[in-house]
Amino acid sequence: MQKSYAKTILFMLFLKSWLQDYIDLSSIHNQTLIDKITSKSSEVDDFDVIQDYFDQKVVIGQIKNLRKHPDADKLNIFEMDLGSELESVTIVSAAPNVRENLIVPVALIDSKLPMFTITERKLRGVASNGMCLGQSELGLETGYSPGLWELSELLDGQNLPDVLGQSICKILPQYFPHDVVIDIKVLPNKIASIGSHLGMALEIASCLENKQLLTPLTIELLSPNINTKLPESSDLKINVEDLTGKYVRNFDLYSLDLQDKEYHLPHKIITRLFLLNQNLTGTIADLSNYLLLDVGQPSHFFDAEKV
Repeated sequence: MQKSYAKTILFMLFLKSWLQDYIDLSSIHNQTLIDKITSKSSEVDDFDVIQDYFDQKVVIGQIKNLRKHPDADKLNIFEMDLGSELESVTIVSAAPNVRENLIVPVALIDSKLPMFTITERKLRGVASNGMCLGQSELGLETGYSPGLWELSELLDGQNLPDVLGQSICKILPQYFPHDVVIDIKVLPNKIASIGSHLGMALEIASCLENKQLLTPLTIELLSPNINTKLPESSDLKINVEDLTGKYVRNFDLYSLDLQDKEYHLPHKIITRLFLLNQNLTGTIADLSNYLLLDVGQPSHFFDAEKV
């Protein structure tokens, strides 16, 4: 029996803002883009306009009834006022800047954040029905936030009852700009050429018959004069930017110290992977995944102590 070719089709997700690193799509309407890709390259199975990164489960709340945890000096218990449309919830937190009437983001139960999903849990015997957040938990800051994200100044001038309980993406869209995820059916023989954002950007330029849309970064990456040789170094402290160089990306990545077990990718990378539903591990393995989706370069990182 002849094997069904359809079974080998891969469904790949592309982020429009990520594609725009390599091709200027600012003047191309979403539907026009979809139609061009489908008619001249690969079938677009679906596309989704992302208006809320967290499915309306990260909202704005105000701390009320603050008190100390009876069995833990560093823990505080408080109620979160979530406005008239949502019931208040009890939360336990060790954040250092917790105080009465503070306005902060609140992740409700079952909220999916970049690095974890919020579940009900008990802290020293007290149930916490959600989590107050800093910027890093929302993918807005590299590393760990030192405390909760204080929103009072950002919300100055807005009517507080109209804000409480509302999605943070709706109230502060400047931090969570709308984006588009394009789901494309990619045949196996095209994986090598369009199975990355760089490759798909080149394909789109061909579909639109306009190579002038390619960005300077793309032109630079395609230049035959680019030196892709890795730097010679015997030092175990390797700078990731030196490794990637021009031919991958020029992100402001932290130096990779192999003696240091904590490593944080830039929040821009984390957010992009999160919006494409990639499983994040919080390790440098996420960078390997990113490189594959970005420029189609397979890679694997090894612990020097185990090689």
